[in-house]
Amino acid sequence: MDPLQKRDVFHDGVWCIADMGTTAYVAAKKQSQAAVAWADQALYGHNTVYFCAVVVAVFIAKRLVYFLVDNAARTTKTTAGRPAETCYCKLAALNRWVCYRRLPTMLCSLFQLPSSLGNFLLIAGGSLYVLCYTFIPKFWYRECRGFGSPPLAVRAGMQATALVPFLFILSGKTNLISQLTDISYEKLNVYHRWVSVICCLLGWTHTIPFYVQAVREGGRARLAWFQSHEDLFRNGIPPLVFLTILTVFSHSYIRAAWYELWLQVHWICALGFYISLFYHCYPEMNSWKYMIATAVFWVAQLGWRAVNKALLRPNRGFLRPNKCRMRRFTSNGPDEHYFEVVIENSNDFSWVPGQHVFLRIPGLRFLESHPFSIISHFEPRQDTDIRLVVKACGWGGLTDHIYQKLPDSGFSDSTVFIDGPYGGCSRRVDAFHGVFLLASGTGVSAVLPFLEESCRQLKNPDALTSAVNFSWIVRSSDNIEWVLPELKKIPDDKDDHFTEASPVPATSPAPVAATLQLGLINITNSKPEVNQLVTNTGVSLLEKNIFIVSGSDSMKVQASNAVAALQRHVLRRQSPIREIYLHSESFGW
Repeated sequence: MDPLQKRDVFHDGVWCIADMGTTAYVAAKKQSQAAVAWADQALYGHNTVYFCAVVVAVFIAKRLVYFLVDNAARTTKTTAGRPAETCYCKLAALNRWVCYRRLPTMLCSLFQLPSSLGNFLLIAGGSLYVLCYTFIPKFWYRECRGFGSPPLAVRAGMQATALVPFLFILSGKTNLISQLTDISYEKLNVYHRWVSVICCLLGWTHTIPFYVQAVREGGRARLAWFQSHEDLFRNGIPPLVFLTILTVFSHSYIRAAWYELWLQVHWICALGFYISLFYHCYPEMNSWKYMIATAVFWVAQLGWRAVNKALLRPNRGFLRPNKCRMRRFTSNGPDEHYFEVVIENSNDFSWVPGQHVFLRIPGLRFLESHPFSIISHFEPRQDTDIRLVVKACGWGGLTDHIYQKLPDSGFSDSTVFIDGPYGGCSRRVDAFHGVFLLASGTGVSAVLPFLEESCRQLKNPDALTSAVNFSWIVRSSDNIEWVLPELKKIPDDKDDHFTEASPVPATSPAPVAATLQLGLINITNSKPEVNQLVTNTGVSLLEKNIFIVSGSDSMKVQASNAVAALQRHVLRRQSPIREIYLHSESFGW
């Protein structure tokens, strides 16, 4: 007996292997295709694209609503009394009461879950949609492999291929979705990772049924026959391997421990995944169109980034580095190394509060770059230098390498290539009555520009902002040196609202909090409870309030949960408090 027929399957009077080519076999094949047509399953890919497009459209609508609400507040100075506005405020508060809450940090780190409950629910909903759309429809397998590909495999493969353009779009620092939704790339990164996870899961779901059905019909001999006679069996393995490597080795622990190695492997595997997948799916169900779309978006994003953000910027920065000077801070603790980078800017580079840049240093590990928050506030029509405060992290990493090269005292001159700016807040801070700023460690570098901007608004009698509260949690009061140049600007701009900063203790063995309210700085020798810091602001909430948080993950978790709890003030009937918005910086360098 033919080895292929030892485990042959008999179905409705037809042997799946022995009867191939017979009239009964051909009739059974037509019947199977009539029940689940192979070509009709391209619809699964289309509907996956439609689902993603609807999600993006919702965020575009959210951006439009924020734009209208902020402009109305800045124009009329109040939003009270409008039924539509009241409805928006209540619905937004209810949404934030749920979405601002954070999942346990350890759970998120272990399973790579998004920390925000809102992001988790969105990703869980998208995952559930894809899984239900894959596994609920009938007919996972055909009666015989010769009747056509398993329907389960085809619909999983089409959905995975349809997600590839979104996977590559979300990987870019400048990408179409960011431009449309005003959500910065670092906040979209969680979606990039989970689209990769879903795509990988669908890839395995696409692959396994082919092997299961082949082995079920003819054992290993049947599997070997397919592997030697069908190109799709062979050329489908490389993209699955590349995608699995990309997904598994992008775990935060691996990425943090071997970041530079991970970065180079990530690019190589991404390119290998794209090329091998294009070769695998090119002739099938017009799936090549997804691959063409991926290439168009990918190349366009890289080109736009180079022209708008990096080396090809059409100004004096075109293919030219910026001059900079760097120095160590003298008050570093034994386990803390900080340094300052001041980049000369001839008004050809602008930014807004909360943005960050990537730096490449010629002659010093040029292929590596690292993000740094801009601590200085941009002054229009002035040559404002770009000031960065950096904590050297990771032995042997880029920041530690730079720190070790710096002299013990004085500035060291160098040149850098700037890539950016990126990030920032999607809301207008001057559209809020109360501004509450909370930072820990070097996260203050992202918060200080908001502080300067808000304090300028306090000077303007026509501005909406009427109160600013700033809290900074630091390990030692020596670290105040980081921000003294920026804090000194506040008394310089003071009017009747401000008082001079109080003296700062020279040293402090315990973590301390620096609190500024309308220009007054107080230092306490105790580590404050973040939840209590936020809760205490409840008594001073105004009509529209914004909380801006930057620093450690644990601090942001506590602050986000506390702001979620504050939404109860908005949800109360006849409450004068109409909005409490939270912006958290993903970077705290």
